[in-house]
Amino acid sequence: MVIKIVSENSAYRDIVQKKNLYARFGVKEYWIVIPET
Repeated sequence: MVIKIVSENSAYRDIVQKKNLYARFGVKEYWIVIPET
């Protein structure tokens, strides 16, 4: 399991690129947290 807190500066990388990378390595759960400011 991976839990990632997303910032505006890294949103695309965290939501798309890293999700695909983790899936390729067998991560079954990828939680994305987008905090309200």
